[in-house]
Amino acid sequence: MRVARRSIHAVCAAILVCSVMTHAAARPDRGGIDAPEEARAFVYERLKDDQLGTLGAVADEYRTTHARFDDGRSKLMMLYRAFQEIGQLAAEGEVASFRTALEHWVASLPGSPTPVVATAQLIVGQAWSARGKKLAGETPASSMDRFRKRLEEARALLDAHREVGARCPGWHTARLDIAQLLGADEPTRTRIFDEGVAFDPSYSMLYLTYANGLTPRWGGSYDAIRRFAARAAELSKATDGSSMYARVYWVALAVERDAVFTEGRRRLVPSARASSTSSAARMARSGT
Repeated sequence: MRVARRSIHAVCAAILVCSVMTHAAARPDRGGIDAPEEARAFVYERLKDDQLGTLGAVADEYRTTHARFDDGRSKLMMLYRAFQEIGQLAAEGEVASFRTALEHWVASLPGSPTPVVATAQLIVGQAWSARGKKLAGETPASSMDRFRKRLEEARALLDAHREVGARCPGWHTARLDIAQLLGADEPTRTRIFDEGVAFDPSYSMLYLTYANGLTPRWGGSYDAIRRFAARAAELSKATDGSSMYARVYWVALAVERDAVFTEGRRRLVPSARASSTSSAARMARSGT
């Protein structure tokens, strides 16, 4: 599943850049992260300097204003993603120190969802670090055991703070991501998605995470992708127009890759028979 996850993150930027013109104008925020590529350094420096209050204030601002970068990506999404990247890439001892500080932060702010989501994302990063970069079939059983153990720890933290955490779209997305990585069935994944989109239908990463689990490579189907693309566009149209339709297809294209362009293409891409008009952008505009 490592390959699928990397594919989603790799295409998120292109997906959101292509659809930025359909977004509602992003509201200004009171400082914080100026560009998506600065998110990890921003979070890392404040973790090192024990400036958790600053991180909390920035997250609160982004959650309240639904702030986005110029390319359309959610600032809150990139903030939380930075915690996961740090958990995966920073030195093991340093990550352990950060985790201790974040767990104290959770205990000291029982009414805030930010410490819960941030800590869970750091733990998910630890899970990926423990697993390594190999495909599932090539990964030692001991590494997979550590991977699942960390994911269970992150899930337990999120579930223990459900009432508070569920007031943040990042909580729902993290919960969905972990459920999929642990092999949850479709009804469970759908329930988590539905709860999240009911809270905030504009949080794009929730849609992209759910779409990943619907692809044939991970047990879904082309028909499921088609149905979800239409539903996603309807749910998010107030803030994103019809662009979510294309984004869901682009996730499928990234995950399925060669299969989409051979025998599976006609089933996944409705307009594939018209060779000159088979782009996901055209599908988003026409709704075909």
